[in-house]
Formats: sequence, C-alpha cells, structure tokens
Amino acid sequence: MAERNHDKRKFALKYLLATDSDSIAPFQREVRCLSRLDHPNIVRITSTSLTSAPFWYAMRHMTIASTTNWPASRARTNASTRCSDQSLIPYATHTAKALSTVI
Repeated sequence: MAERNHDKRKFALKYLLATDSDSIAPFQREVRCLSRLDHPNIVRITSTSLTSAPFWYAMRHMTIASTTNWPASRARTNASTRCSDQSLIPYATHTAKALSTVI
C-alpha cells in the first residue's frame, strides 16, 4: 500500500521480488494484459516500472465499501473474519461478469 503525497490517494502495489528472466517475462505479460482491461468493475493499472528492478505496478486502492456497485454493509472491517461460502457468491458473480467482458 502506498499513499500519494499531494492528494493522499491510496494505491495497491505489486512488486516482483525475483529478478530472473523466467519470472520477469510473465510479470511483464501480466501487466500488459491487465493494462488492456477496461471495465468499470476492474481497477486499472495507474503506473508501472518494467524496464529495470525493482519491477512493480500500481493500481488505485479500492475497498469494497468505496465502490458504487457494492453496499457498504458488505464491507469486512476485520481481516480475520472468515467468510461463509454463501457470502462469497455475490463477489464471485460480480467478478465473473467483469471477466466475461475480456474473455
């Protein structure tokens, strides 16, 4: 997690710890694929570092409660809370709809 100084926006960061070519190529492919996605239910990549280590990409951090399509009452405030299978169905359905637009 990172926070931009001038506007306090939060970003989720993904770093590639390995520096071998067998790891770098798939990571770069992942970034290229994610960068092509354009759907309101998928958070877009905002910046990347793919030419030299450390390799990383950033996406705007979104909580379930901050998205317009998800009721705030579904947001989990305690990370240790276990979700029931039944409570995960709406999330899986939402994800499947988003992925169906890119497959």
